[in-house]
Amino acid sequence: MLPEIFESELREGNFVFHSGEVLCLNHKNLDLVSFKGHHDLEGININVNWLENFGFFYVSGSDDQYTFFLSGVKIELFDSQALVTIHNNTVKNIVFVHELQNIFYALTGKELILKDSGLSD
Repeated sequence: MLPEIFESELREGNFVFHSGEVLCLNHKNLDLVSFKGHHDLEGININVNWLENFGFFYVSGSDDQYTFFLSGVKIELFDSQALVTIHNNTVKNIVFVHELQNIFYALTGKELILKDSGLSD
């Protein structure tokens, strides 16, 4: 079972699943984020496609681990999680795309820009 996502984690520009489709949260749809009872927003698992479409550069990899860089941020992608590192200091283990977006912004002050809007998972 995947970890639950909380309203406090989400902000404009975050990508989540809503009713089985990728949704980019904005000022018009943020009211969907209602965590009083049942909700239908789910986190999107980080994968190679998302990292590449955010502009991360592939550095190395093996069967179960891939390494990417962008703006001094290193992402080591494993099967179900990613390790975020900056200046050789581990920052956080993350699972979801919105977590990557938030931590990247916190570390660099830059938003991740999606190159390909056709991503679905």
